[in-house]
Amino acid sequence: MKKVDTPLISEGKGSKNKLSSRGRSFGYQVLGFGAGDAAAPQFTVACGGNATHTDGNFKIHVFTSPGTFTVTQAGTLPLFPGDPTAGPSNVDFLVVAGGGPGNVAGGGGGGMRTSYPSPGSCAGAHPIAAQAYPITIGGNFSDSVFDSITSTRGGNGQHYVGCLSQPASPGGAGGGAGAASGNSRTGGEGNDPPVSPPQGADGGNSGSQSQITGGGGGGGGASGLVGGPGPGGGGNGPPIATAFFGPNSPSYGEPGPAPGRWFGGGGGGSLHANVPSPEPGGAGGGGNGRALPGTPAENGATNTGGGGGGATGPGGQGGSGIVVIRYKFQ
Repeated sequence: MKKVDTPLISEGKGSKNKLSSRGRSFGYQVLGFGAGDAAAPQFTVACGGNATHTDGNFKIHVFTSPGTFTVTQAGTLPLFPGDPTAGPSNVDFLVVAGGGPGNVAGGGGGGMRTSYPSPGSCAGAHPIAAQAYPITIGGNFSDSVFDSITSTRGGNGQHYVGCLSQPASPGGAGGGAGAASGNSRTGGEGNDPPVSPPQGADGGNSGSQSQITGGGGGGGGASGLVGGPGPGGGGNGPPIATAFFGPNSPSYGEPGPAPGRWFGGGGGGSLHANVPSPEPGGAGGGGNGRALPGTPAENGATNTGGGGGGATGPGGQGGSGIVVIRYKFQ
């Protein structure tokens, strides 16, 4: 091979055989050595939550009560090769609000927002930085919050006392309506389309029977179902793929009619009659409503955002919410 001499570049009079600083740095800048190196890729490092679990290269933080998600190092890797949306320092999330309380009608399921509609999907994942993020877990009739993501509380079921009636309220999912003497009323509105992002369905209308009746609360989440008309069952909330929580985690949420873990079920409605069968709460922790006069309804299940059941006795309280955060840590 023919030897090629490196040409000398003069920096001025009397400066023979000296390479310019520009020439000297060529190998470092172009070939990527020395001070011009890009920072080495790194993974997210964080702490916080009532429990943490791992699933292969992913870590999952679960908040069942208020706390702080502290990021000490924000990662610089996508969640998976070729990921077009979830760039550096992103996490997946599930934020479920507290369910609404039941009265005569069932309470609405807590609103639900998530970036994880199915296993392996990271579309819409949330960007993070190295800082502390306070986590709010909604209790009965209150919101849950992670950073800029707020899931709205479930609406309360309508209350009926004699000729007076307190309307069902809107919410992440609407509360059901209650009425008597055939005076049908409309359930509370959920945060469904055109509201964006959608968080829950409408509550059920009251029935047209002569007795006091209450509709079921709406189910939380973008795919939650409308509560049944009085006396009606609560609307189902949506399922989250079990894989989101990892194979070694406890069973968060509730089982439902299809695979996955279910959240944000609406509370069941009521019927003022001497029949023992309850109006069922929706899948996702909705409390059962009651028919027997004076019998209290069930509360929504803890950490599901389920709505409280309706009753002519005391209505059930809404179940508390939950926040789950998942990211790549190795």
